[in-house]
Amino acid sequence: MFSEFMEQTPHFFSFSFLSGEPQIEVMMDINADGILSVTAKDKSTGAKASTTIAATASRNSPDDVARMVEEARVNAAADKILREKVRAIHFIISST
Repeated sequence: MFSEFMEQTPHFFSFSFLSGEPQIEVMMDINADGILSVTAKDKSTGAKASTTIAATASRNSPDDVARMVEEARVNAAADKILREKVRAIHFIISST
């Protein structure tokens, strides 16, 4: 049922950021062959970009996936600190 929904329904996402930040509308569509088409449009400028991602035989090996998961785990604390710094900067900018 879910796969039928994904195959038949384009999905829209709107991202709203702080005042003055870009507002982007993203449309994703997965066809019956598993090909993902993604289109993003900047609401203020009308600039548009798109890409297509197809399933291929050159997927990541289980070892590569395990390595990437471990790297993400190791870097999670540093990522959190950086995310908080960015939020603080955005708060300061939006408060002035």
